[in-house]
Amino acid sequence: MANLATTKIVDLLPSSLQSDSQVIAAATALDAELTAVTAAIEECLLLPRLDGLAEDVVDLLAWQWHVEGYSELLTIIQKRSLILQSIAWHRRKGTPGLVQDLVSAIYSSGVVTEWFDYGGEPYHFRVQTTGVISSEAIYTQLRAAISAAKNVRSWLDGVYIVREWTGAMYMGFVVHMAKTLTLHPAAFDAQSGSMGLYFRGALHNGKILTVGVAE
Repeated sequence: MANLATTKIVDLLPSSLQSDSQVIAAATALDAELTAVTAAIEECLLLPRLDGLAEDVVDLLAWQWHVEGYSELLTIIQKRSLILQSIAWHRRKGTPGLVQDLVSAIYSSGVVTEWFDYGGEPYHFRVQTTGVISSEAIYTQLRAAISAAKNVRSWLDGVYIVREWTGAMYMGFVVHMAKTLTLHPAAFDAQSGSMGLYFRGALHNGKILTVGVAE
């Protein structure tokens, strides 16, 4: 493929002129001018080399193209993303799809949810993101960008920051079963007790007989 930066006019001459010394001299003299013009054209082609432009040039380009949602508070990566899509966005201004694309360009995790998906009021919507809104100024700028991209009948309920944590939860339990047995000394009621009473006796009958010796 021909490259303007390296192509010489002599190389473009038809075979009938390549032997004419005057034509070759004139073509050679014009090569320097052609190279200078090619270099100047490259300086004018900003979009193809957007990734290499200084940030102040990027800011001027955004001003020239009236880029929606643009702010000096954004990172250079976010600025370039907005500029690259701005022309197509102007054609779709006022649509929910454009609001979604705009939010995604600023926060890759941003999601636009319509009112009927979360039980809101008709023609309302909200934005959810897991990104970080580091200051009130950035939040204000984001709302202004959404307002400029949406249609006039739609209303933003708010920007919601979603945080999710994952981790392992461990649970344990012990079942303890016990039975308490209390032993007391045996209790007796003396007044209501009963017992047997036994008596024993003897009857003795006798007679005393005295025996003497006869004189």
